[in-house]
Amino acid sequence: MDEKKLVNVKLQMIFAVIPILDCYAGYKIQRLRLWFLIFWICGTIAGIIHGFALFGEEYFGMFVMETNYLDDPAHLADYVLFIIIFACVQAIVMRKWSISWNKKLN
Repeated sequence: MDEKKLVNVKLQMIFAVIPILDCYAGYKIQRLRLWFLIFWICGTIAGIIHGFALFGEEYFGMFVMETNYLDDPAHLADYVLFIIIFACVQAIVMRKWSISWNKKLN
């Protein structure tokens, strides 16, 4: 990245929860590697652990089996809640990093 510019914090927060655009937002503030490590690698591991805790040993076979474990409203609500919390954490972290980026440039 040749030119360092101030970023729009609200736009960065929106980009943070959209796949692929989150990488662009991380790149704009020179935090792409850390973003990838935290939210792609650790996020995948957290999702697997959450799925295993929610569905048990059958979680790893649910993608090849014909049983849909998300038909249970309790499991579906837990799954959706996990996604909402994860998206909120992404937006909050991107907000913090974008504000610190803008302060660094001023």
